[in-house]
Amino acid sequence: MNRVLRKSTISSTRGEIMTVEEVLMEKVKVLPPNQKQEVLDFVENLEGKKSNDKETDTDSAIDEVFATRRELLARLAEGVK
Repeated sequence: MNRVLRKSTISSTRGEIMTVEEVLMEKVKVLPPNQKQEVLDFVENLEGKKSNDKETDTDSAIDEVFATRRELLARLAEGVK
């Protein structure tokens, strides 16, 4: 399932047409080991977010409801003073 979409191709600084994956590989190759580890950690974090997207969406909706409720209560309190 290594499908390359048209939007995932970009032009490199040398004028070549490359996939995003190819450009990433070129850039990662020249990084020092500690920065390569940071890239790996970041990608793994992104992968973890995929599996938690539904939970995150629900959590965000709940947070938004409570934030709105707090804002309304604050406005009411100001009106009472």
